[in-house]
Amino acid sequence: MTNVKVYYRKEDRQTLAYVLIDLETKLNFILHKFILLTGLQITTSRVLRVEASNEHCFIVYSNYNVKLILKDSTSIVRESEERFYSIDIKGYNILLRDL
Repeated sequence: MTNVKVYYRKEDRQTLAYVLIDLETKLNFILHKFILLTGLQITTSRVLRVEASNEHCFIVYSNYNVKLILKDSTSIVRESEERFYSIDIKGYNILLRDL
């Protein structure tokens, strides 16, 4: 797992996001309160109860398609559109699968 700081940009506003890149996860998650702060548009809204492999249960509020522009330590830039599921998580704004 890798911790990184990224900035979410919308028009002229930047919001700092604390991100955990998790090599084990298959999905991307985003903090529900971060969604409210940044004003991302909902792709679909459907509340689901999900159980993780460690038997931890959490609520998925909705999902979002987000265009990512990623720049690595060697300054190579990649673009990707990813689906994110909004949940309540502690310590991070985003849990990102290995891209």
